[in-house]
Amino acid sequence: MVKKFWIAIALVAGVVLGLLLGSHGAHLLGFSTGEAADWPRRQIAAEHAATGPATPAAAPGAAPAAVPRGAVTEPAPAPAPPAQPPAAPAPPASVSFIIENAETERFDYANYSGYSLPVDAGPLFGAQIAESIRDGRRDTVAQEHVKLEREMRDDSWSFPVEAELHNMLAVDPVMGRFKVEHVECRATLCEVRVSGRDRPEQADDINQWLSDMHRLPWPGGLTVGSAVFAATEGGSEGMLMLRRQAAPPD
Repeated sequence: MVKKFWIAIALVAGVVLGLLLGSHGAHLLGFSTGEAADWPRRQIAAEHAATGPATPAAAPGAAPAAVPRGAVTEPAPAPAPPAQPPAAPAPPASVSFIIENAETERFDYANYSGYSLPVDAGPLFGAQIAESIRDGRRDTVAQEHVKLEREMRDDSWSFPVEAELHNMLAVDPVMGRFKVEHVECRATLCEVRVSGRDRPEQADDINQWLSDMHRLPWPGGLTVGSAVFAATEGGSEGMLMLRRQAAPPD
């Protein structure tokens, strides 16, 4: 009987001692006994607050998150401009010297159905003449070139005059440096086309020759109608249109 009594007292003392130790441990940890049971949950909450909530990954195809008001964002770099193609090379300089002594009436290029035998004016002057014909523009060189093509040859006059022109140009101190591309005489007109490496704007003697050519002793009673010299990539080209003087009346 006495032994059961002591066993009961020992159980009661153990319970009281457990309560005292639990309360004392809770005070040592900084919270009350009621808060001790909640300590594991509070520890997890503290760790969660320290590390911050994990940012969920954006779903594929989702719209980007809105930028908070007042936040500074870096501007997106401007796209690079498209590559430009290389510039085309500049055309060669062209300087023309034109002397005209032609009539001022408008020349009708198109309305003609009579005789016409083409004369090669070369690529430079051929393009100029074709453009004047297409636009109906008054151009002394084009007018006289077309008139020449529409003339019949007077062989008794044309052949000796062409030969004399070749000889005259060959011994001329200025024109002798040029290549004679062609000399064509018909009935009242002669066309002379030359080419060379001298450029008119760089050779004073060419300019002086153009100024003095009206006073030159042209064969066959010829006078200068018009003349043009133009600079090309390789030098220059020139065209002279010469007119046969009308025979004096009897």
